[in-house]
Amino acid sequence: PAAWYALWTASHCERLVRDQLLARGFDAFLPESPVWSKRRTARRLIDAPMFPGYLFLHHAMDKASYVEVRKTRGLVQVLGESWDRLHEIPAE
Repeated sequence: PAAWYALWTASHCERLVRDQLLARGFDAFLPESPVWSKRRTARRLIDAPMFPGYLFLHHAMDKASYVEVRKTRGLVQVLGESWDRLHEIPAE
């Protein structure tokens, strides 16, 4: 059965990790919210991660899937103690 897992990414690599996982057929979710960004004198509205450094994966994790996820560039860790003892996030 598929479960939700939190993925810890390198700084500012959330979109990079999400895009790689989506390209490999995984169900990755990066919640974003609009924030104002100021560069010099220009202000504009951009989408920023709600949880900087983290995104979420919905998948039935087995060892092969875990190894494939761990190959992702920019990923630091799948939260948990080992591949078979990952911390699941409640679907609610």
